[in-house]
Amino acid sequence: VPLPLAQNKLETLTQFEDWMNSYKPEELFNADGSLKDELKAIAPKGDKRMSANPIANGGRRRGEKAQDLTLPDWRQFTNDITDDNRGTELPKQTQNMDMTTLSNYLEEVMKLNPTSFRVFGPDETMSNRLWSLFNTTNRQWMEEVKEPNDQYEGPEGRILDAQLSEHQAEGWLEGYTLTGRVGIFASYESFLRVVDTMITQHFKWLRHASEQAWRNDYPSLNLIATSTAFQQDHNGYTHQDPGLLTHLAEKKSNFIREYLPADGNTLLAVQARAFSERHKVNLLIASKQPRQQWFTADEADVLANEGLKIIDWASTAPSGDVDITFASAGT
Repeated sequence: VPLPLAQNKLETLTQFEDWMNSYKPEELFNADGSLKDELKAIAPKGDKRMSANPIANGGRRRGEKAQDLTLPDWRQFTNDITDDNRGTELPKQTQNMDMTTLSNYLEEVMKLNPTSFRVFGPDETMSNRLWSLFNTTNRQWMEEVKEPNDQYEGPEGRILDAQLSEHQAEGWLEGYTLTGRVGIFASYESFLRVVDTMITQHFKWLRHASEQAWRNDYPSLNLIATSTAFQQDHNGYTHQDPGLLTHLAEKKSNFIREYLPADGNTLLAVQARAFSERHKVNLLIASKQPRQQWFTADEADVLANEGLKIIDWASTAPSGDVDITFASAGT
């Protein structure tokens, strides 16, 4: 406040009037206080108004149908888990990396949606085992490309991860999502905490936008957390922080979805579900290390969409002879 606080505010009233009059209100307003017509004419009309611009309202005008992703059948990318390779009592060694299983699916999603799907991250797409994406796209990079260090970079690409900045990647994802397109932000579990307050603000915005009739719905914000606390093979203590699960679990549940798929097939089923939902924050906890693959596509479908299933091949439940019950999710 440019005027000193006085015990009696009337002492500074003259100065206050001089200050306000320095803006020359008589040039802006009529005698009754209304805005002058020539200034009113400058204001944008219709869709050019900020609040009515379809670009900032889910990419469409009010009442228009949302454009969903064209999605392949996730079952085409599953690990082959059958009774023959699983056995009747205990699974045999059928190992893979969950994120490489997901990568093959996401590559096809990218091919089918060349203008409405992107992957964001802080320099970790390769580390997160999303290898097959680079069969289809480069990292988008606007500077000169210098091989061999500038790997898979080009002036056009569907992956934005060439800067090690969680804030930048998450901000890009939000902007991309709010304009009606679909993206994924994949990062190490502990470093998603760097942007947890940004995710909170997005959640708050979704919550209040849903209360406004003129606001459209929006694609969901998709987050993938890898390098989980229980699978730290070399980074150890510095890379252990599963706290985003708790952070988001405290929010209103109709806007938050948390998934802990236990193998590659359930990760595929969960990702397909996340793509189909709108106006949510989806958090997927995914393993990128080689590990046992457990579930058939049918079992994964039930786990992803019903959230709970008795695993027949690992259970005596059908016989009713149950001594111990294990409830498990993810790692």
